[in-house]
Amino acid sequence: VQTKNIINKLVLVHTNHKDLHLRLKRKSLANKRYFGGIHMPVSDLVDNVLHYISSTYNLNKIKYIFISGDGARWIKSFGNELIDILYKNHPNLKIIQVLDKFYCNKYLSSIFNHQSDILSYINDEILSLTKERFTNISNAFFAFCEKNISEVAFDDKVEYIINNLELIKNQKLVLIDDSIVR
Repeated sequence: VQTKNIINKLVLVHTNHKDLHLRLKRKSLANKRYFGGIHMPVSDLVDNVLHYISSTYNLNKIKYIFISGDGARWIKSFGNELIDILYKNHPNLKIIQVLDKFYCNKYLSSIFNHQSDILSYINDEILSLTKERFTNISNAFFAFCEKNISEVAFDDKVEYIINNLELIKNQKLVLIDDSIVR
């Protein structure tokens, strides 16, 4: 029996992070609200989220919306549709798509064999890395280091990072006095 993977589109809207939860050693999210469903078109998801945001918050006072995900096409599409709709009436609102740090770290760690020195270097240099430079660094590493994954798996992981490089760079955006700086 062959089964298909089902993608359940899930969007979590929240306002910020609460204080660090000491027992879990991580921040929890404030004012959480979930949206989604199996087989739900992205446009319906955008409509539901937009309705919630516009009926709950004053869009004229919101300065930034961050969309974080695993790099899936539907999430990028969701973000682009939201941008198209919101920018028409709220041109000062900034919507920034980012690759979730968990997925970024997972793929980078796999590419670079969990070696902290090269991972630290990549993290320090990520804003200046081009797709070509990242590919060259990755390929050099793969050529001279112990192989823990196949070349095909390695190439897939490098391609994933390259396809999401701008979203990774957006992780490094910092809000300072209502301005975004890298």
